[in-house]
Amino acid sequence: MPILRYFDLLSLRAKLFIGFSALTALMLVAGAVSIISHREALESVRRYLAHDRRISEYSLQSSALMLKARRNEKDFLLKVREYGYEEARSRYVTLLQASLAGVRDNMRMVRSLTDNAGEREQASMIERICGEYEEGLLRVVKSYEQLGRRDSGLEAQMRQQAHELEDRFAGGMPASWTIQLLQLRRAEKDFIMRGSVVYVNRFRDHATQLRDSIVQSPLPERSRNRVIGLLDAYRTLFRQYADVAQQIETDSNAYLNAVHTVEPMLERLRANTDNQELATIAALNQRGQDTMLTFVATTIVATLIAVIIASFILRNVTDSLEACVGFARRLEVGDLSARLLTEPGRDFSVLIQSMNRMAAGLQGAEQARRRNEEELQRLNRALRVLSLCNETLVRAANEPELLEALCRHIADSGGYRLALVVFPNMSEPAAYAGSGLDSIDPVQLLAVVETLQQGTSVVIFGNGIALALQARERMLGVLAIYAGQESMFDAEEVRVLRQLAGDLAVGIASLRESVQRKCFELELERQANFDSLTGLANRFTLEARVAQSVDDARRNYSKLVTMFIDLNRFKVVNDTLGHAAGDQLLVEVARRLERAIRASDTVARVGGDEFVVIMKNIQLASDAEAVARKIVESLAHPLVVKGHELIPSAAIGISIFPDDAEDAQAMMRNADLAMYDAKVLGSSNFRFYAPEMNARMAARFAMEADLRHALKHGEFEVYYQPQVSLATGGVKGAEALVRWRHPGQGMISPAEFIPLAEDTGLILPLGEWVLRDVCAQLRRWLDAGVPVPPVAVNLSARQFRHGGLAELVGEILASYRLEARLLHLEITESAIMHDVEAAVETLRSLKALGIGISLDDFGTGYSSLSYLKRFPVDYLKIDQSFVRDITRVPDDAAICNAIIGLAHHLRLTVIAEGVETDAQLQYLRKQECELVQGYFLSKPLPAAGFEAFLEAPAALGGQDAEEGQKTLLIVDDEASIVRALQRELYGEGYRILTAENAEEALELLALHDVHVIISDQKMPGMSGTEFLGRARDMYPDTVRLMLSGYAELESALDAINHGAVFRFFTKPWNDESMRRHIREAFRHHAMAREYT
Repeated sequence: MPILRYFDLLSLRAKLFIGFSALTALMLVAGAVSIISHREALESVRRYLAHDRRISEYSLQSSALMLKARRNEKDFLLKVREYGYEEARSRYVTLLQASLAGVRDNMRMVRSLTDNAGEREQASMIERICGEYEEGLLRVVKSYEQLGRRDSGLEAQMRQQAHELEDRFAGGMPASWTIQLLQLRRAEKDFIMRGSVVYVNRFRDHATQLRDSIVQSPLPERSRNRVIGLLDAYRTLFRQYADVAQQIETDSNAYLNAVHTVEPMLERLRANTDNQELATIAALNQRGQDTMLTFVATTIVATLIAVIIASFILRNVTDSLEACVGFARRLEVGDLSARLLTEPGRDFSVLIQSMNRMAAGLQGAEQARRRNEEELQRLNRALRVLSLCNETLVRAANEPELLEALCRHIADSGGYRLALVVFPNMSEPAAYAGSGLDSIDPVQLLAVVETLQQGTSVVIFGNGIALALQARERMLGVLAIYAGQESMFDAEEVRVLRQLAGDLAVGIASLRESVQRKCFELELERQANFDSLTGLANRFTLEARVAQSVDDARRNYSKLVTMFIDLNRFKVVNDTLGHAAGDQLLVEVARRLERAIRASDTVARVGGDEFVVIMKNIQLASDAEAVARKIVESLAHPLVVKGHELIPSAAIGISIFPDDAEDAQAMMRNADLAMYDAKVLGSSNFRFYAPEMNARMAARFAMEADLRHALKHGEFEVYYQPQVSLATGGVKGAEALVRWRHPGQGMISPAEFIPLAEDTGLILPLGEWVLRDVCAQLRRWLDAGVPVPPVAVNLSARQFRHGGLAELVGEILASYRLEARLLHLEITESAIMHDVEAAVETLRSLKALGIGISLDDFGTGYSSLSYLKRFPVDYLKIDQSFVRDITRVPDDAAICNAIIGLAHHLRLTVIAEGVETDAQLQYLRKQECELVQGYFLSKPLPAAGFEAFLEAPAALGGQDAEEGQKTLLIVDDEASIVRALQRELYGEGYRILTAENAEEALELLALHDVHVIISDQKMPGMSGTEFLGRARDMYPDTVRLMLSGYAELESALDAINHGAVFRFFTKPWNDESMRRHIREAFRHHAMAREYT
């Protein structure tokens, strides 16, 4: 064993020290084990007191509570007829529910205390059964409400019906009818008192006999029908009463079956804890036994160690003498490499060292003789290897063959252990031969290579030599040779190996120059025919293949399909994420297109984001449609580019030869037209070419011509939409919006001509015209003495990135003698994210003029908050897509609130656009939004209309006039419930608002400062739980109460657990309890506002 061998090497003193130390350590271990056993025993007792005993107590408490619940159940069933339903329910059922709630709470505590899965399952089952018991009993209680007693329920109705029959029979009717009626009443009373089905059958028989008697009587038909009607109503009421009584018996049996399983389970739970107590005592006894066994075992081991140490000391002296005798005998037979192991402190170390020095002297003389012989042999081998390698240099056809043959000659013919060639920047050798590659030190080899790269031609290290492969004053790599032993390479051998390395370097350089010439020729051919980014065929190759394919299709009478594919929103990706991201997207799209078509088809890239697919030998148009769908589905898979998940989509135009065109050029043109038509349909669509597409393209060209004409002849107008302060109601600004009044088509929407202007570049002269027209109008207003506010002009992305923007704006302001503060510019996120650094410089140049800057459509683009703080902007505009549902959707409200808070922290002014309702306006006012614009205030107006608006702006509507008063909102679709709550709370001093549904309630919350909300659960459109959840998210300081029935307890509890509901009430409610809890809700609201 290694430990025993190490022990033998120690001195006698060290062995004695280790022996006594081991005995002391064993004694300490025995003490530590005793302490640990004692602590574990204490832990067992603590665990019993903290868990098992408490579980036992909860089990006993639960048994007592179950007995109390059963007693209240029996009291209710016995007293319900005596006290009446309401009194009996109030006295006993409430107490029963409290007892069952206590049992469930105890079981929840048991589940939190125990680690035993069986006990947790038992506790969960008891909870569930208690719930079933409670639900079953409540159904019985509800049934007793239907039965009633003498003055209520079905029983009272039967008495009334029977009295009407008695009154009718008393007016001269046969006496036998009265006797039969009394028999009916007797059967009724017997059933009510005893509940036996016998009396139900008896009642039915007597009723049938009486009815037959009445039917056969000579009474007038009208009187007879009246009596029969009263009798049938009486029979129906009795049958209903019997059905309810039968249902009570069924429900009672059901919950009694559940109850009878609870008590044994509680007893078993308590028995389990008693068993755990016994287990704890057994564990304590076991700890004591373990401690005793540890003490005895430690004593025995200590004794054995003492004996072992004594035997080692005796054996040490004997082994040392025997080793010296054996060493002398090995020297005698000529084994000069023999040595004795010696270490300082050993008993015989002086004798051993002297004998080793003698053997070393003899061995050195012998090694010198053999070394001289080996040097001559190595030199001969090196010369032989040099000759073989020169032959290989002449015959090798490529570099790998040359390197492998050379390494093999060095290892086989040269007698070296390993030969390898290493090139810079390669983790593995280019070639090697021999053995021991895995045993070389890569760090050492790397250091040697770095030394050679610094100019050294040869490095000898350990048992290896490294030679630089240099050709034409450039180091190509390293030839490393490993010998079988160290210090093997002499000066003459090194000279021969350097010559070998030089010849190899020249051979490698020659082969590489040949390969480079061939690669250069292939690259020239590839660049001429294929796209450099995607590797697809380029336009030149495509045209040649299309022409050849058309000739083949014409000759073979087959069809040829051309698909023109244009990526959607590629420019947005390029502008926002950069050209590298755009290139990555193009490469991935190319790979997906190649996978979607056949190997015999052609896919080519003909432009920035345009691809063409050529498919030969297509039989049906449906085949082309299937391929187009496959391409659309292939492109639809998400792609992650620079941390953004993109879903590529494309518009695909399809043209078929010879159906749609007679030559290749027409087929390509028609596919292009179909692609533009597919773009109109939206994302990821394809269209087959149709002749009418030429007309649509002609219309586009016509609109472009009209647009150019409109710019020359002044057909555009500027409208102004006011921006109103929520604090003062005054007009603080306006947004300039361009309109096109076409002489033949009337007013054209900006949505039709602005994208076309962007595509054609006409947006630049149009944007400049808008700037000049707005400034001219501002000058006219100032000259007329109109107190005009600043006007904001929208800048397109192309206009913003166009050079000289700041100079142009400064020149326009100077030409109209305007102060820069009167002109604001609105810029979208996508415009400034194209080139952030350039955008910052442009914005700073505009700010230097004194112009206000607005960041438009904030939150809808790709901007980062880290960039926002760098942009010198004055205003953030909240997009109307967020404002539209701000009073109904918590997410939109949260986004608006976040933007407002962010802007305020950055000391920016917030403008909300698209405000169309008073509720939206009031909500934004509560969130301290500064400015708003939208149709609620004013639609865009011509200059004259805007001037009139400045003189008489629209009234915003003030803050809630009764804001300081306690405000209660009642939401229920039942008008009777709302009226009842209003009557009940009359005189409490509350301002009460009412709503019939959640949508109306959310509008009221936005318009008024509501403190407390009472909502029904079941409402049309949106449940109470969902409504109160939205109210919690949007108005967290409100206190929310829910009003519902027994059947919705689960959803109510879920709302309470998620913090959406402060209190829960059932229908019907207790008036005093309701008023008390509402007062408590208002106190809670006041305290919450005080602390915030």
